[in-house]
Amino acid sequence: MVWIFIQTMLLHWKIMKRKLFIFVFLFSVFKVVSQEQFHALEEHWEPQWEKIRVTSYNILSAFNKEERKDQLVNWLKQQDPEVSAFQELSMTQKQFADCAKLWGHPYVIILKEKGLSVGISSKKPIEVISKNMSFHHGFLHVKTFGIDFIVTHLHPGSWKKRLKEADILVDYINTNKLDSLFLMGDMNAHSPMDADYLENNSVLLPLMRGGINSENFPAGNFDYFAISKLLGTPLLDVIQPFVPVEKRMSFPSHLLMTTSKQDYRLKKRKERIDFILASPKIAPFVVDGYVFNGRETDYISDHYPVCVDILVDKRLEK
Repeated sequence: MVWIFIQTMLLHWKIMKRKLFIFVFLFSVFKVVSQEQFHALEEHWEPQWEKIRVTSYNILSAFNKEERKDQLVNWLKQQDPEVSAFQELSMTQKQFADCAKLWGHPYVIILKEKGLSVGISSKKPIEVISKNMSFHHGFLHVKTFGIDFIVTHLHPGSWKKRLKEADILVDYINTNKLDSLFLMGDMNAHSPMDADYLENNSVLLPLMRGGINSENFPAGNFDYFAISKLLGTPLLDVIQPFVPVEKRMSFPSHLLMTTSKQDYRLKKRKERIDFILASPKIAPFVVDGYVFNGRETDYISDHYPVCVDILVDKRLEK
């Protein structure tokens, strides 16, 4: 009787395993297909509109490190952005172009070929408006998909220099009347909209950025000046409405050896210094925003990427 019972249980287990395998297989197939087709299934009642994805990422020269390069390319393929901005590129224009082909972007522009640079890649042609080297990392102004994009990287070590750089950007934007603009990059500064969270949680941050008396902290406080200046252009923070404050921190990742991997301690070190800002005319067309600070990007760079989905009038691209 015992042997019959055991055989019966084994038979039931084999049947259950087979059913479970079929279920998992079908679920996986459905999940992959649905994700691939999701973008194509979305509709708008006016046919001239399309949705594009824009990412901005300080990659810490990831394209120069084979393992991190592979992770980054795979992540970009997964996200399938129409436009991608980068900070801390360390490569030539040709090398950047060769990399961008891997995630389906035939058009690229890099600000400079020596040192750490900003750059941008796109699925559609890029018109270069300005390559500006008037400050530390400078900025790149281009047009693609009928939209103005400025990619920049503010000074990493001085709030006074960041504020001067923000002044230069604001003057440039207003002088050129850029009313359909996205300004993106690593700002190395904090938003006043994150102030309550930072000051109540990021208690270790001053110790990690040179100490409370360093040039990164005006009068011992978090640096809200540069972002406040940019917001006053006016520009709008188009990540903030879509991501809860505790989930919008963009630095540091787990990549840095000097950073504890314990979540409770890492929380005391987190900050948001990577931004996508938009002019008031175009900001209402942002339909989603993301900070991709999950496990899949923990070891690509010391920063996490930020992203927005935008509705674009295809007639403006002509």
